[in-house]
Amino acid sequence: MSRLPIELRFEGSRTFSARMWKIPGVDGPFTALQAAEHDFTISSNSVFINHYTGYNRTAVRLDEAQRWGFIEDSRLIFARARASNGQLFCLRFIFHADLVARKGDPTRNQRFIRALIDDAKFYLENLRMVAGVLVPQNYGMWVMDTGDWAGKVLFGLTE
Repeated sequence: MSRLPIELRFEGSRTFSARMWKIPGVDGPFTALQAAEHDFTISSNSVFINHYTGYNRTAVRLDEAQRWGFIEDSRLIFARARASNGQLFCLRFIFHADLVARKGDPTRNQRFIRALIDDAKFYLENLRMVAGVLVPQNYGMWVMDTGDWAGKVLFGLTE
């Protein structure tokens, strides 16, 4: 098992390298990725957001997802990624995390960063022993710098 950086390729767009993020106040260990699980592809029809009502997911265009974080939202962007070995993963994104994390951010989207951190902490403290059986494995939080594409991007990585 490995904690090496991962490559995340958005089909029809670009590929970025991500590294595990040291979550403030949260000590691991998270589940480590297998060596064959370091190259991920997100197909163009595998980026989602939930409807405002009913909580059903709907596909969202990548160019729309990239703008997440500029205005207040009550929903996160998430995606289904496939590793090179065929394993499927779920990623929950905070696009433009560098802007969202600023003190006084008018969008109030900082709450999503806190929610992902709280989720990771809860997993470590309460769910790790049943991971892969009753709940998905959690591989921690990751960060990648995408420049002008979507700024710094934080994401949680689970099965």
